[in-house]
Amino acid sequence: MSAGIFRPAAEKIVSGGFGMSKNRVRVTICGSDYVIAGDESEEYVRELAREVERRMEELMNASSCVSVTMAAVLTAMNCCDDESKAIMSADNLRAQMKEYLADSARCRSEAEESRRELERLRAELRKTQRQLDELREAAKAARDAKENREPRQTEKPADDGQLHLEAATAPVSPPQMSGTRPKEISAGEFMSLFDALNREEAGKN
Repeated sequence: MSAGIFRPAAEKIVSGGFGMSKNRVRVTICGSDYVIAGDESEEYVRELAREVERRMEELMNASSCVSVTMAAVLTAMNCCDDESKAIMSADNLRAQMKEYLADSARCRSEAEESRRELERLRAELRKTQRQLDELREAAKAARDAKENREPRQTEKPADDGQLHLEAATAPVSPPQMSGTRPKEISAGEFMSLFDALNREEAGKN
C-alpha cells in the first residue's frame, strides 16, 4: 500500500478508547500500543497504522538523530502536506471539469444555433426553388402565347407550279427572219461549191 492513500477525518478516529464510536482497535506503531476508536472497520484502521509506522520507520532509518516523537511529527507534517496537495489537485480537477462543462454547454448552444441556421437556409432554398419553378412556368406560358399569336405561313396554291411549268415549257417562237430574200446562185456556182466541199472532205480524210 503506497503512502498517502488513507485520509481519515480527525473526528472519526479517537485514541484512548473513550469515544462513543462503536469500533475500538488496538494497534502497535513503532513499539507503542494504541487503542483507536472510530466508525471505520478494523481492517481499515490497521492499514492506517501500518502506513504510519512505515513512514515513521523510513524517517528514523534515514537519520539516527530522528527520534520516535520527531518521526511522528514529521509523518504528521508529511500527511498534512499530502492532504493539502490532494485538496488543491481536487480543486484543480473541479475547475477543469467546470471549464469542460462550460465548453460543452457552449458547444451545444453553437450546435443548436447551427442547426437553426441550417433549417433557415433549407427553407430559403425551398422558397427560391419554388420561385424558380414559377418563373419557368411563366416563361413557358409567354412563349406558348407568342407562338399562338404569330400567323402561320400560308402554303402556295397548287396551280403555281403548273403556271411555272407551263411558262417553262411554252414553245419558243422561232426568230423572225429578216425581210431580205436569200442570195440566188447559179447551177455552175453550186457545182463548184459542191466540188470544193468534196475536195476539202477528201483532203481531211
